[in-house]
Amino acid sequence: MDDKAFERLAKLMLQQYDMFSKRVSQMEEHMTNLANKTYERMDAVFKEVVDMRVEQAAHIGSHDRVDEKLEVHGEQLKRLESKSAVV
Repeated sequence: MDDKAFERLAKLMLQQYDMFSKRVSQMEEHMTNLANKTYERMDAVFKEVVDMRVEQAAHIGSHDRVDEKLEVHGEQLKRLESKSAVV
């Protein structure tokens, strides 16, 4: 192989390497963007789950308070009924 052919081959290989390197960089950037979008969506879903758990805890607490009031009222009714039965 003569020097000119070798230089052309070397130049062609460098061009191919540059194109390949640019393509790899583009793919890395694309993958980074996809990962960022995925994490953003996961953050949104996680926030929604946390919000739902807080709401559920509040809702359960509300039911507990209603149950306690009903229990107190039930006891008060029993006392009133037993007093009226005695009278």
